[in-house]
Order: sequence, then C-alpha cells, then structure tokens
Amino acid sequence: MQNTTNYNLNKPDGNDFAKIASLNENADIIDAKLKELEDSESAFVQHANDQQIHVTQAKQEYWNGFLLRNGGVLNGQVNYNSLNTNCIYQVATIDGATGAPPESYGTLVYFHVPNTDYGYQEFTSVINQTRYLRITSSGTWQPWIKILNQNDYDTLFQSVSSGKTAIANAITQKGVATSATAEFATMATNILSINTGKKFATGVGAGATTMYSFRRAFNDETVSSYGLTVSGLDFKPRLILAFDAVSISMYQNYLNLDSTQTGGVATDFTTITAFGGGTQTAVNTLHGTGGDGYVNNGGFRIPIRSNTITVNWIAIE
Repeated sequence: MQNTTNYNLNKPDGNDFAKIASLNENADIIDAKLKELEDSESAFVQHANDQQIHVTQAKQEYWNGFLLRNGGVLNGQVNYNSLNTNCIYQVATIDGATGAPPESYGTLVYFHVPNTDYGYQEFTSVINQTRYLRITSSGTWQPWIKILNQNDYDTLFQSVSSGKTAIANAITQKGVATSATAEFATMATNILSINTGKKFATGVGAGATTMYSFRRAFNDETVSSYGLTVSGLDFKPRLILAFDAVSISMYQNYLNLDSTQTGGVATDFTTITAFGGGTQTAVNTLHGTGGDGYVNNGGFRIPIRSNTITVNWIAIE
C-alpha cells in the first residue's frame, strides 16, 4: 500500500485487502485539513475587515483630503480668501490683493480640515524670516497674527528685564530694597510697602564749630556763628528747624543741592534766622565768606548763634 505525497493518505494497491482502519485514517486526516482551511478563511476575513490594519476606500479618500498640492505663484491682485484648499503657494507680491499676508515674497500654506468649515493659512517670509497665521470658520477669515520667533522673544525678554531693573531701582530709592531679579508679585508687595509720608528726625545739639563772623548793624558788634552738625540720617533734609529759649531758625534745602557739598557756596540753600530781637540784623545766608554749612544725604550743618546753648532741631525730608 502506498501513501499520498501531501497529506500521507492511504492508497491501497490492487491486490491489497480493504481495511476499515486505513479508511478511518484517511477520513481523520481530511477532516483535520478541512478544519484548518475553514479557520484560516475565517481569520483572513476578520483580518481583511480590520480597519485598524487596512485602509478602507472611505478612509483613503478622507486622508487624501489632507494632502498638500502645488498651488502655483500668487502675484498682485489675488483674493486670498478664496484660494484652492490644501495647497502650497509661492507669494510674489501682494499689491492690491484681498486678505493677503502682511509681507510679500514667501510661502503660504492653506490647509482646510476635510468635511468641516475650519481652515488656516500660514505664511513664512523668506526675506525677514517672519511667520503669520490666520484661521477661518464658515468662510469668515480672522486677521493675520504674527507668530513670535526667537528674536521677538529675546527683544521681549530684554524689554521686560530693563523694565524690571528700572522699577526695582525706583522702589529701592523709595526706601524698600528690591532686586531687579525679583518676581513681579514681590515688586508689587514692595510697592505697597513704600512709606508715602515724609521722613523726619529730631535731636538736641550745640554749636561746637565756629563757622564765620558777621557784624550787627545796630551796634557794629562782631558776632560769631557756630555750626550744629548732624549726621546718620537715612534721608536728605528739605526743611530744618532749630530753636532754643530765645531764637528759632529755619533752614530749607532744595533737592538740587549738591549732595557732596561741605563748604563754599551752596546757592540753593536758603536760611531765615532770627536772633531773639527785632532790632538785630538777621543772618540770611548759610554760605558767607568762610562759611561751612551744608545739607547732604544723611546729615546737615547749620549756623547757631552761640556755642554755649543747647539747640533742639527737627529735620524733615
């Protein structure tokens, strides 16, 4: 008895006796192979219908709608609101055009989402390396907007950095120390901490330094003026009041007085001095010949009529 080549089925010879077992073996082999074929066909149909693996005609047409084509060159009076969708255009000039980008000479991409009313146009200038974008919905185009590039970000950062430095310096000058690298929230808090009232200080002193001499007009008597020196203030005085039992002197400093002034002429410093009697000549200068009066950031020196009296003073910013 022989056997088939592919599935090894029994092939009895002419002189062989028929055996039921041989027939059953053939039947089992054929049945198994038919079952394998049936299962394979079912798996093939399932595989063919799996749209996650195979692209259907409808999906192919949908994705074809996303493909960009060459739209040609746009030059002069072109209506950019009605271009062919899903195309790449070369923009030459925009003179007289409708809905054109802000610049000429570049590439424009018009992409429209298939089966929707949404689309956008994006333009890239080949001259200035700038980019612009606008969108449409139901045929209504929005204005072109610029897409920021690295140069824009650098300029913006530098502008913000310079602005923060200026603000921080201004806050610091108002008495609240602020770093230029502080967050805006910190700067805002520091601004609210600025004391908007005038600073002032009071004290008691005596005229220990001889400043200069002057002559009384009514009796031609020489009188010495002494200096009261005060330091350690955290502001520059604008108004100084000095008084004792018989005299009150008021000295006013204007802000353009040289803060390094320690002597000589201080023309922006005005002094009004009374020496306890209407018949006595008032001293109306702080900087006469040999004078040494001054006001600076942190202190002052003013004339006092005697070096033997105690003087109470008030300095106001």
